[in-house]
Amino acid sequence: MQRQDIMSGLQHSLERGEDLEKAKQSFLDAGYPIQDINDSANAISSGVVQNQTSQQTQPTSNTPLTITSQPTQQSQTKSILPTINHQTETSLQTITPTSPTQPPTMPNTQFPTTQSTNPPSPPQTLTQPKQLQTQQPVPKIQKKSKKTLIIIIILAVVLLLALGGLLLVILKPDWLTNLFS
Repeated sequence: MQRQDIMSGLQHSLERGEDLEKAKQSFLDAGYPIQDINDSANAISSGVVQNQTSQQTQPTSNTPLTITSQPTQQSQTKSILPTINHQTETSLQTITPTSPTQPPTMPNTQFPTTQSTNPPSPPQTLTQPKQLQTQQPVPKIQKKSKKTLIIIIILAVVLLLALGGLLLVILKPDWLTNLFS
């Protein structure tokens, strides 16, 4: 039975350039049933070949780009999912490495760059909030009335007297007891 989680994991491993057998061994070590792993690997192998033939007829579709490498021991198919821009054309490339120990290498390809017709201009977006800030009036600070000023002074004096009394009790406890005796 093909399991979607195993298939996606194997496909992800192939996209990163890992060997299919190594990816299968990783799933086997993780405790997945060998039959499910083999079924999923066979489905991915046959699915990649089908995607390769369908992509040759339609080069701008979003199906996975396939790269086939042929080592001396066995044939393996690797799938790479590129980011495809609908305006650019992509083509399939088959790469055969010289030895089975070397990973396949991608040739240097240059993709055409597309320029947008209306690029956003950051200075305009920065100046708009500044204009909004300068247009807003600053609220005036109200002057304190004489009553509140007098109340604040009285409370400050009471606080100082309370702190002085506390220090007197802590530093000279004998003096306080002699005062009331």
